[in-house]
Amino acid sequence: MVARLAHEHLWLETYLRLNKRVRVYVSSSCETIANRIEASAGTRLVNRQEVGVIGYEENAHLPCEPWRPLTTQEQAALLAKHPPRDAGRTVSIVKLPGPFSGALWKNFQPVDTTNVPDAIIQPLSAICKLGEPLDWIGPVENSPGLKTVTVNNEDERYIGLHLDSWDDLPLEDRARSTNRICLNIGQSDRYFLFLPFSLIEMSGLLSEFADWDSNTPHIMLGDHFMERFPHVPAIRCRLQPGEAYIAPTENLLHDGSSEGQRYIDVQFTVRGHIRPLSTI
Repeated sequence: MVARLAHEHLWLETYLRLNKRVRVYVSSSCETIANRIEASAGTRLVNRQEVGVIGYEENAHLPCEPWRPLTTQEQAALLAKHPPRDAGRTVSIVKLPGPFSGALWKNFQPVDTTNVPDAIIQPLSAICKLGEPLDWIGPVENSPGLKTVTVNNEDERYIGLHLDSWDDLPLEDRARSTNRICLNIGQSDRYFLFLPFSLIEMSGLLSEFADWDSNTPHIMLGDHFMERFPHVPAIRCRLQPGEAYIAPTENLLHDGSSEGQRYIDVQFTVRGHIRPLSTI
């Protein structure tokens, strides 16, 4: 127990050193559920079985188990009572208004912004501001029971905790990239996983090491950070059907997870400059 508490204190001490911190905002419309937000025991490189049997890339990183509830100190540091203004460092959990059915969302075909049905735009607009430019990715399915769900489209291997690069902005501008809202339209709970350090904050911490190469491509910062700071936990947010996360996935190491699901994991995604409404 003493060792575990020291481990938890170590990452929080690193986190509290930052001038700009990643925060989590949970909308008041989301009911309080057990284990809504949990922390892992750090991160690790995948093992041989995960590479050979499951199909992970050899350099992929995953959260270390077990998962645990946040401590009182972690909650005070990480959770925001109101939607922070810094969308580039905020993960928000929101919920569609009214009864939820995934049928409409699952049948959606990606189209341009002018042809999106009102039945989809209206409930999303009730919980968030959909800022242009918008990319309506629509529904995506994953198998149940996966620690992480994203694959490399070139070789179809799982990539683990990763950074998106749709906009591919330079390091100093990553916080201004488009973010995304990702709605759980499946039949059971799913998870959003992320490391609570933004890309430029990771770069700053890595620069404190004498052997750090400042010319390292920023797309590789995440792997180097997890190797140097394996004690930093991944945070996972539980999302019930009809709930969504809004997150800056171009500025955070992250992935989705269908661990524990019995049914096909289905999500509905829109990219843009998206913010939760403060009235929800």
